[in-house]
Amino acid sequence: MSRIDIDSQDLGFRVLCYLIELAESGEINQLIAAGFSPETISTLRQMTVSEVASVAGMLGLFELGVHVPRIEAAMSARMGMRSASVDLAYLAKAGATAVMLAEIFRITLEEAEAHLVTLTSPKRPGRPSMPDDDTRDAIHMWWAAHQSMPLRQRWIALHQHWPRFSLASLYAVINEFNV
Repeated sequence: MSRIDIDSQDLGFRVLCYLIELAESGEINQLIAAGFSPETISTLRQMTVSEVASVAGMLGLFELGVHVPRIEAAMSARMGMRSASVDLAYLAKAGATAVMLAEIFRITLEEAEAHLVTLTSPKRPGRPSMPDDDTRDAIHMWWAAHQSMPLRQRWIALHQHWPRFSLASLYAVINEFNV
């Protein structure tokens, strides 16, 4: 755990209020385990707001314990959620089907359909048109050559390589031999 020194009267006031909330909610054992005496806890509970503010102004530096790996993990998870959201929007606008979105993002078909309704205009019904045989062969070769890419990025890169085709058409090409 990393330690950071903070000189903030506002933080001091908030910490004291939090300690009072702990005492009021019956978490006295936690306060005693942290080193507060029962007398200090009792005095803290009886203080007025102006007294708490005055004490906060006298506290000086606070030492804040920061669990950096947890912060980094939370930030990474949030960035992953943002990336997934951007990729979902790209794939939907590029003509992905609900089945395709459900497969790529591991969501239900209903969730995928809801995303499509939200992110795109209504699609025409029916099967997507397939490219000519030579183009389909090139798409299969590209797909096989890039199999080490994560699936979501692979679909995006495939569409960026052949942007004139919708993702539904590209999906049909990639899966044309899967029966």
